[in-house]
Amino acid sequence: MLSGQRSGALVRRLAMALGTLAGTLAGTLAGTLVGTLAGTLAGTLAAQDGPAATTRDTSAGVRVATATGRVVLAGGGSTKPLVGTWVTLHRVGTDSAGAVDSTRSGPRGDFRFRYRPGGDPEAVYFVSTLYGGIAYFSKRVGRVGNGAQPADDAELTVYDTTSRDVPIGVASRHVIVSAADTSAARTVAEVFILVNGGEITRVVGGGNAPTFQAALPSGAYDIRAGESDVSASAILIIDGRVELLAPIAPGTKRISVLYRLAPTNGELTFQFADAADVVEVLVEDSVATVTGIGIAEQTPELISGRAFRRFVAHGVAIGATVRVQVPPRGALGPGAPRLIATVAAFVMAIALWLSFRRGRRVGPCNSRSGEAAARGAQRAARLAPPAD
Repeated sequence: MLSGQRSGALVRRLAMALGTLAGTLAGTLAGTLVGTLAGTLAGTLAAQDGPAATTRDTSAGVRVATATGRVVLAGGGSTKPLVGTWVTLHRVGTDSAGAVDSTRSGPRGDFRFRYRPGGDPEAVYFVSTLYGGIAYFSKRVGRVGNGAQPADDAELTVYDTTSRDVPIGVASRHVIVSAADTSAARTVAEVFILVNGGEITRVVGGGNAPTFQAALPSGAYDIRAGESDVSASAILIIDGRVELLAPIAPGTKRISVLYRLAPTNGELTFQFADAADVVEVLVEDSVATVTGIGIAEQTPELISGRAFRRFVAHGVAIGATVRVQVPPRGALGPGAPRLIATVAAFVMAIALWLSFRRGRRVGPCNSRSGEAAARGAQRAARLAPPAD
């Protein structure tokens, strides 16, 4: 299994590698990789821990790994092979990151890569493809649980796109409230797990109409994008609302925002304009109370060694409100506050906590919404498929 230290190193390497990988997919990986691997590396990928699926090239005396799968187009309740599309194999490790190889899909939408693993033994390999201007990514490939190579390492499912009003729901909304600082204000992270239950990818409409939006609490300030499945540039903060300018494919997508909030009359108020299957509130405070929408206290959570009380409600209706009653300044309870060293550390702790708690399918990112990486890479450009 990946250690927390090892996972953190890979997450940091991923952030540095975004420019390299962007050269392969015309800048579309920049947003998704942070959410994909910062959000899932410690959980989903580590859960697949096991020996690499390899054979031995006896003539050369080195390992040869394989990654196989298919690319299919979903629609009308079925799928069909996507023939002749470019598929790219990527590697991300603590030592280096970039594209490894690329190939076109065959008559059944099939693809196959043979490669020689090297360097960091815990490096992540995955494949991607572009369809309709959207990049799609597989799970980790080349790893198996029982030492036998599966028939298909990865099936990449792609979708047609539309800017019409495809319903986007909220599978869960997580509100994480830190301990108070010396001014009694608190850092809050809100994480939205969005779900598209259809068979069409929702994209940004005319006039930059967002694919999702939500109101933040009145009085929130220092608002910024957090670790998400899209780049920070695709998450806008406008008049106290968070707006997403990125596609949402069938399946789930995670976005998060971070802000500071001071209590009003000893209370923090969160109102939910959208229905949600689950609302979860975590509070780093031993004496705070949380009320509203039938929310109930559960077993506490430890996030990077810090204790958070946990409250959960199910089947939350539109317009529901949660109130967090917090102690006045100077009466914060024994051992509080445990102040956050840095905002970045808080965001990373939340991202890793979410990844450990839930496996998550990898979603696409948007090449149309300005998600370009800061720098290209010669190797990635050399391996990128040529234009048709």
